[in-house]
Amino acid sequence: MLLAVSTASMADSHTDVALDHVKATDLKNTFSISRDMLLEQLNQYESKLLSLPAIKGNPNAVNLAKDYISTAKIVAEDIYTWETVEAKFVEALKETYTEEELKQINLWLASKYGQVFIAKQKKFMLRTIDINNYAGQMFKQRITPIEIDFLEKISNLTK
Repeated sequence: MLLAVSTASMADSHTDVALDHVKATDLKNTFSISRDMLLEQLNQYESKLLSLPAIKGNPNAVNLAKDYISTAKIVAEDIYTWETVEAKFVEALKETYTEEELKQINLWLASKYGQVFIAKQKKFMLRTIDINNYAGQMFKQRITPIEIDFLEKISNLTK
């Protein structure tokens, strides 16, 4: 109901074209990938927390860590809903494209190659995430020895 009110309150022809674009592009499903990735990161963080010496051997600390992660997941699932962000995506489309540009883009998206683009966009997006993660791992590998050296030098200065 809130969604209907929020999109209805900004209704105009530009908004209608932006909403058509959202429907045509599978943006809603693409957004859900962000939520799924955050939930996976929370699962990984939980494993990391539960392996910490201060938590691992302490049942009370284990329960606190699990409760914290459980609450974080509830918050993520509450915030990362399409209803929370749809109006923001519509506004971003309207700020980025003119109504005529969106009409023409939507026509292209309805074409054979537009449909191929939409069908493969999720795969491409996931691949770009992999590439970004690869770059992050490479950075971490190269910066770790530099960081260790820096911390040793800092430590020696404070002795």
